[in-house]
Amino acid sequence: MTIARLATVCALFVCVCVGSARTARTMEVPPLYRIPPGARQLCSEHVTGTTAHITWTSFAVRQTVPQVRAFYEGLGLRFTVGGEGSVTHAPDPDHRLEVFRASGTYPSCEERPLPTERAVIVRSRRS
Repeated sequence: MTIARLATVCALFVCVCVGSARTARTMEVPPLYRIPPGARQLCSEHVTGTTAHITWTSFAVRQTVPQVRAFYEGLGLRFTVGGEGSVTHAPDPDHRLEVFRASGTYPSCEERPLPTERAVIVRSRRS
């Protein structure tokens, strides 16, 4: 390959890379699917019913329920208060984000929160 040809190929490569960088889009994660910093995944389960399927994932966090609620409210989500100090965000009948005290009752699996984790986030979707 000649120097002139190599220079042309390099110039085209730079144009493609620079052009791609300008048109590249960052993917924005919807607030419902964000988790607070330091969260640890506990479970990811799928339940099959006769008329619907439910997929849910739970996370344990060191923050309290009010602190987790404040995190999500800062992202624009709104909550209703439930039993045992839990809070729920349900933007539609098929999606839910619930936050429970780690010492309370919530959907669970074999993995449990550590003693230092004070809240459990359960994100579910019905299809």
